[in-house]
Amino acid sequence: MDTYRLLGMGVILLMVLSLSQATCPEDVPGESQECMAEYSESLRVREERMQNFFTGTDPETIRYICSKLADGSQCVRRLRQDCPKHKHADISGALTNIPSILPICSYTQFYEIYARHQSCYRRIEGSNTCWDVYLHNREPLMPQVFNGQERAIAQICGYAYTLLECVKKQVDRHCGEEAASLMDILVKSSTKVGDLCQFINPNAVTTTQRPIKTEVEYKTKTEKPPKQQATKDGTNTENTSSTKTFSSSLFSLSLVLTIFGLLFR
Repeated sequence: MDTYRLLGMGVILLMVLSLSQATCPEDVPGESQECMAEYSESLRVREERMQNFFTGTDPETIRYICSKLADGSQCVRRLRQDCPKHKHADISGALTNIPSILPICSYTQFYEIYARHQSCYRRIEGSNTCWDVYLHNREPLMPQVFNGQERAIAQICGYAYTLLECVKKQVDRHCGEEAASLMDILVKSSTKVGDLCQFINPNAVTTTQRPIKTEVEYKTKTEKPPKQQATKDGTNTENTSSTKTFSSSLFSLSLVLTIFGLLFR
């Protein structure tokens, strides 16, 4: 009888310990990309339809893309919490080539200002001309940019700066100062390299020397900032993981002691 009790206790103990541990998937890069799949697809569709943010894209389209960014970012944060620290580089690496439009999504009163000038943005033909020139120069450089070649990054940042200046002049002339005030975030979020470039004069272009980030915290007006913020994505990974592990261990220990008491009563 004692043998059966010990075997039963062992099985239950293994089950408790397995349940108390967070599950990190085997294919971490694949899971990371899956987190952002819907967001990436929404960006692809927007560009495929030539719906640049600075040319009067429907505000509901922008809201939809921002919601997908929020969902994807939350998924990535959970993945970071579930996986050990040495896997975090795999997560970041898998998301390097996914551009972020967080500046738009987190901009205070963005939709109110944008709605006032959307029709004017649509009427400016010159903005499309600015974009066509940028697109012609950008596409041959993108493979080199995503491979981290500094010369290509410097070139494309120069083209992106030129695009920004070109569009801002058009908008300021036709729509006014308030409408032009959104161009920094609208143009940068349209370029695919908004997180790489500092958007300064192309004769003095430098880069941020860091990969494109997407797994950032999406904040709404009603959200309160966390007390601690260790990473750009708003996740204090080490503290969160430690707290969860400690809580799980206490739960497991308590349950095991209870089982001991029942078996050997």
